This record gives sequence, C-alpha cells and structure tokens, in this order.
Amino acid sequence: MLAGLAAAPGLPLVIAGHSLGSLAALYLALDDPARFRGVVISGAPLAPLQWLADALANGQEEVDLDPGALSADPFYLDSLQNDPLAFTGADVAGLFGAAFPPAWRRLERDLPGLAPLPVLAVHGGEDQIAPIGGVLGWRDRLKSLRVAEFPGSGHDILNEAVHREVAATVADFVLRVSQ
Repeated sequence: MLAGLAAAPGLPLVIAGHSLGSLAALYLALDDPARFRGVVISGAPLAPLQWLADALANGQEEVDLDPGALSADPFYLDSLQNDPLAFTGADVAGLFGAAFPPAWRRLERDLPGLAPLPVLAVHGGEDQIAPIGGVLGWRDRLKSLRVAEFPGSGHDILNEAVHREVAATVADFVLRVSQ
C-alpha cells in the first residue's frame, strides 16, 4: 500500500490505527511527521493498563476479551462469537507486558513533539480494554489532540452501535486536515 503511494506524490495522507495499531500509527507519525497531514487513533492504550499489570502480577499469560466489553452492536457481537478467526483471546500477556512499557516511555518522551500534527482520538467512554483516561491524560500535553468520546461505547469503537457517528467524525477530521 505505502509503496503504491510513490505514484501519487503530494497525496495528503492521514494515518490511522486501532488499539495496539494506534501506537504503530503514532510511531510512524513521530518518525516522519512531514509525511502525514494527521493521525487518527481509536481505542488507544496511551497509558499503563491495570488489567495487564494484574495479569502479569498473577502470572496469567492468557488474555480473554469479553465481547461485551468490545461493542454493544449485536451484528458485530454475532460475528465475534461465530467467526473462528475473530480475536477475543490469546496467550499474549507476556508479549504485551514486554511491548507496552517501552512504548509508553517513548510516548512520554516524544509524543509532545508531535504537536504540530493534528491528532484525533475516537474512543468509547466505557472502554475497559484501554480506558479513556489514558487518552484524556494527553489533552494538556499534546495541544493538537482532539478527543471524541462516545459515551456508553466500548473498545471496538469502529464496530460499535454508534459506528456511523464515529465514521462521520473521522471523515470530517480527514477532510479538514487534508485540504
């Protein structure tokens, strides 16, 4: 995908990522901010996660996600329950425990320098996986951050019952920063 962009130099790019992917999107933007017009993050784990600390303290490797904590959309929940490829659990606590702390340290060190680049965080107000407090804690330190909270929504905000409102919010942001 990114290799194909060489055929369209000057095309305005907005990078987006969800959950762990939001950290990847922020890293790419930090590494080459001139390449992008904006960043969209959703369900972003921008601060230490208590459930992960608890799992590691208890020697628990398996992470099981409650589908109800992900979304209230009945069609999405049906796909999570009936699609054998849907991700709702894995032996990843150790992997997350090793990956997240260095990521959070880098954000603490470097993310405020991203300030000239507009950042939109769409987040569920009831996100139990990456609680919204981790994103809200950045509002004063990252002046270009706009937080769109969707009350009553869970972690998979892009697949929530309010997904049309979320998509409209993202589309408005992308159109605004791409001009």
